[in-house]
Amino acid sequence: MRGSSRAALAVAVLIALWIVVYWRTERPAFDNPVMVEPPQSPPRVEDERRAPPVPEPTMPASGPQPTTGAATSPAVALAPTPLPLPAPEAKPKPEPKPGEVIPPAFDLYVIEKGDTAQTISKKKYGTPDHWRAVLRANPLLDFTRLKPGRTIRVPHDPRNIQGVKAPEPGAAYTEYTVAPGDTLSSISKALYGTTTKWRAIRDANPELDEEGTNLRPGTKLKVPPPSQPAGSTR
Repeated sequence: MRGSSRAALAVAVLIALWIVVYWRTERPAFDNPVMVEPPQSPPRVEDERRAPPVPEPTMPASGPQPTTGAATSPAVALAPTPLPLPAPEAKPKPEPKPGEVIPPAFDLYVIEKGDTAQTISKKKYGTPDHWRAVLRANPLLDFTRLKPGRTIRVPHDPRNIQGVKAPEPGAAYTEYTVAPGDTLSSISKALYGTTTKWRAIRDANPELDEEGTNLRPGTKLKVPPPSQPAGSTR
């Protein structure tokens, strides 16, 4: 009994010494705790690559949506098909008033290799006889030195180079048959009493050239009435 009592007493003394030594030293850190967040490790590159992409918000497409067929992506907007606009109607040119001067109209022609005034007249009018009209429409051009690729003017109407007067309404034309030796001047002298009205005869007959040099015996000409022989301002 004495041995066990002594052992128990020794243990109690050791415990008391340990308690005294413990409380005389500094208190542990948990008496005044400070909350410190653990450092966060940066995300790994592999995690960023594996992360699924975040879809961007899209606006719903305006207009009717297709109900049949394959499903379409919500990011694709179906724009409505615009209706074609009707072509504007070409307004007809007003008819010239009687005695009003009709301005000349010209077409553009690109000179080809080997062209002359006669060949251009043949291509445009179907006859080489209107070559003088081609010359008069290009007074500054030397037709003996035509260069391929150059653009010139060709009268739309070979009789209208500087403007012609519109005929009077109800003008009755007479017919004249060309006799051998006739010229436009002689016909004008015979019908109007003056040679200066030959242009009126020429303008009434589009098959004639500028000077009436292609006048042939037996040709039937339309002749304006004497009250209106002046059909041109040229």
